[in-house]
Amino acid sequence: MNIAASPKSVRLPPFILDIIDPQTDKTVTYFIPRQQIWNEHFAWDDVSAVGLTDIGRATIYALSLNRPTMLAIRTEEKLLNRHPPP
Repeated sequence: MNIAASPKSVRLPPFILDIIDPQTDKTVTYFIPRQQIWNEHFAWDDVSAVGLTDIGRATIYALSLNRPTMLAIRTEEKLLNRHPPP
């Protein structure tokens, strides 16, 4: 998943690094793809991204990665055999 290309992430000010895990209310940092392993923090449930850790859950929530538009795009990608990504 290319989180950096998420339209919502582009609108966030670059100084916002701490986000809240909606499950635990714990303050964590965003998932950093160059420093962390995707599969340790996220999984797929069909076309929905699932957070496996506080960082994963908070990143999904903060960037609205399961908003209806994203789910529709992933559904189309699945029909074209391009989801889930390799």
